[in-house]
Amino acid sequence: MPRRVQDIVPGDRRGMRDVPVPRERKMSRTKDIVEPVREIPIHHKPLAPGVARRMPATTFAPRQKRPRNRLKWLLIALSTIVVVGIIGFIASSYYSKASFTIIPRSIPLSVNGTFVAQAPTATSTLSYEVITVKGVASSTISATNGPNITSKAAGKVTLFNSYSNKPVRLVAGTRLSLDGALIYRLTGSVIIPGYADSSGTIVPGKVGASIAADQPGQTYNMARSDASGNLKIVAYQGGPRYDSVYATLLTDVTGGFVGMKKMIDPALVASTTAKLKASLVVSLLSEVKNAIPEGYIMYTNGYTSSFATPVVGGTAQNSATISLDGTVYGIIFKKNDLLAKFSGGQSATAFGDFAYTSPGLETLEITFTNLKDFSPAKKTALVLRIQGNLKMVGTVPVEDITKKLEGISLAGTQSVFKSYSSVIESSTGELVPPWAKIPNNSKRISITVQGQ
Repeated sequence: MPRRVQDIVPGDRRGMRDVPVPRERKMSRTKDIVEPVREIPIHHKPLAPGVARRMPATTFAPRQKRPRNRLKWLLIALSTIVVVGIIGFIASSYYSKASFTIIPRSIPLSVNGTFVAQAPTATSTLSYEVITVKGVASSTISATNGPNITSKAAGKVTLFNSYSNKPVRLVAGTRLSLDGALIYRLTGSVIIPGYADSSGTIVPGKVGASIAADQPGQTYNMARSDASGNLKIVAYQGGPRYDSVYATLLTDVTGGFVGMKKMIDPALVASTTAKLKASLVVSLLSEVKNAIPEGYIMYTNGYTSSFATPVVGGTAQNSATISLDGTVYGIIFKKNDLLAKFSGGQSATAFGDFAYTSPGLETLEITFTNLKDFSPAKKTALVLRIQGNLKMVGTVPVEDITKKLEGISLAGTQSVFKSYSSVIESSTGELVPPWAKIPNNSKRISITVQGQ
């Protein structure tokens, strides 16, 4: 038989279903709101035999929704955006950068013509100057000892008479001196014609003559190019004819020697001398180029050279020493003078008070047509054939402009660049960020000049 299940009835004759449910307090999810749980009354009905009693369903209070303060969060968000924007604006302005590109003003020039350059005078429009550098080179060659000899240096001069329109006669043996030092004598008597008066201009009379050193020795050897002054008549010193009757070297004075003569193959002397000349020119030209002053220019073939007669000496039995004195004359021009000539004079005012450069000036093709006849001592004129293209470009004062740009707006830069219009063709600028002003720190201002 099946087992029968029934309630256990306590002593007071009440069943478990008759025990009242205690009241409970349940916290809702809403802060500080507590809802009591409703007590569900239990109704007792008699049950049929064999039917179990069912517990009634318990219902709970509905959960209240949490209120949202949308306006509060909106204000917080807006405030945050404003603060971040202000901080970003200040930071971007503090770390702003400005960059400018400037195209300098330039004037193109084309040159193709023949020009005459004179020694510097008050009236010369194009002049040249000369840098003189001297040196000595020597070499040892094979030779044999010869006899002891003594010889005097000799050469030719041109005598001038600007003292009188009547002839002046000088006898053989008349002494001439260069700067009162070495004495030379005329080897024959000469008559110097009187000067000519051409419209008030004195044209001295002149005649050629031969001279010889007063004493033997190498000391009296003298290159024509080295004679920086005139030879004066010693007998006329202190009188009116001393400065108006004079002589200039027509050739080198050579041949002075005292000592043992070396016997050398002439071909060997010639080839050795040629090598010494070449090496002297190279070394002396280097010195000339290092001596060119600021603002001057020297072209590649703008020089001439002269050499004294080689001196052979030495005491060794089977060798001799050849020494050669050489002089190089570098012809230099002032850049501003050349540009003034090429531009028709507009270079002086083209850029106002600002400086300018001249790209292309160094690469012009220049030919000295009379360089063989050029005499630095006589300051003869130079004829130049010049052709090529060059430009005059204004020099933009970047540092001055940078200082004036500090702290101003991008629009205000127009007036700054306008004040430099004589050297600036155009300019563009960029500012990062675009709403900021140009930084006060010059290190954050970049200026690029095209072509410089």
